[in-house]
Amino acid sequence: MINVPTLAMFGGLLVLAAPAAAFDPENGKKLYEKHCATCHGEAGRPLAPETPDLSQGEGLSKSDFEIAEILKSGSKTMPAYAAILTDDELLDVVIHVRSLPF
Repeated sequence: MINVPTLAMFGGLLVLAAPAAAFDPENGKKLYEKHCATCHGEAGRPLAPETPDLSQGEGLSKSDFEIAEILKSGSKTMPAYAAILTDDELLDVVIHVRSLPF
């Protein structure tokens, strides 16, 4: 028989082990089309000079969170999105970009 303190501790571990927020690639697609497609193209093929070719996986070797941090602070000619998109929205965009066909 399991005593109550053990059960409570086990329940707490389950909560800690639960996955973080599930990100939304559909929302990411909408945000990408609004904020990113002008330079990166609808399918990730760049339209602006010195823009990574996302359709070839350029710049995608980093973790989702590292890419989101780059989006937050900006890079070269890309503006910073920290004041425009939330952390969850930035991760939605990353998830969408990862879904683009190579």
